[in-house]
Amino acid sequence: MPTTTVLSELLRPALRMAGITQRPGIIPSTDQYAELIPEVNRMLQSWNCDGQKIFATSIVAYELVSAQKIYTIGPGGDFNAVRPMFIKDANLIFPTSPELRTPLKILDEHEWSLIRMQDIGNSLPWCIFYNPTYGPSGQGTIYLAFQPPEGYQLELYTWTPLGASFTAITDLVILPDGYNDAIVSNLAIRAATLYPTMATVGPDLRKLAANALDRLQTLNTICPTLRSEAEYLGIGGNWQWSGMFATGGGSGGDVNLQAFIVSGAINGTNGSDGNPLFTLSQTPTFLELFKNGVHQIPNISYTRSGSLITFLAPNIPVTGDLLYALGTI
Repeated sequence: MPTTTVLSELLRPALRMAGITQRPGIIPSTDQYAELIPEVNRMLQSWNCDGQKIFATSIVAYELVSAQKIYTIGPGGDFNAVRPMFIKDANLIFPTSPELRTPLKILDEHEWSLIRMQDIGNSLPWCIFYNPTYGPSGQGTIYLAFQPPEGYQLELYTWTPLGASFTAITDLVILPDGYNDAIVSNLAIRAATLYPTMATVGPDLRKLAANALDRLQTLNTICPTLRSEAEYLGIGGNWQWSGMFATGGGSGGDVNLQAFIVSGAINGTNGSDGNPLFTLSQTPTFLELFKNGVHQIPNISYTRSGSLITFLAPNIPVTGDLLYALGTI
């Protein structure tokens, strides 16, 4: 069960465990409390940098603006929230009922710098880059490649930070199971550094503090599931590869892999509904379609009837777009 207490109930036993207040009933002085409050804040702020000490994930969806590439996140930003220390996962939410999500790849700064074309409006994003950019505003920055039209949302999975802004011993503290023990025992060791001539920190306290942290890290660590590439793709059998540019058709492929031959106009001239129509030389029993590396969602990004593929607005290819398809035959 969560523990609800006040800050003094964490500081007082920490001073006692460190041997600074040695006799029962001795209450820490006002100065001791005043010095220990910023110390507990520093410790918890340090823990917020370690995902193994974070006990919860925040899941929030933010509205995207048509053709906007850069968003600030933090107090008063485009996304008005706590600036995340770390973004674990991200999804693009389609304006459908029920909602449809597609995962977005989270890039580091080097991977982001390698994207040659980042600004394509009215196209579905396939990745984001998060730059914490902490400053006086307390805001980070999120970049999208590409930029969708109105109605889409960006769903972020971020670390939920531990509260680390205490100012008074009467501040309310709500802790999950195990955190009370870990905070008090580890704070006792840090308190000893404030009063080295008074403190008595032995191996038992250090072991207690280490074990308390180990239990938290074990609880908060998720072991990834091992899976093969075939399982990741979701199918088996005879895969076919197609690499083609949206210039009215073309074909390509990798060594020893057969390519689908594609033909069709890209400007909507040969589609009955005004959308571009592509024709595959073979009819796959299962198809995965990609545009510029972004997975295309059936009935949202395109429709297929046999060997005919019709792209839907706002996802209509333009000259220079890279399309490819994987499928079974």
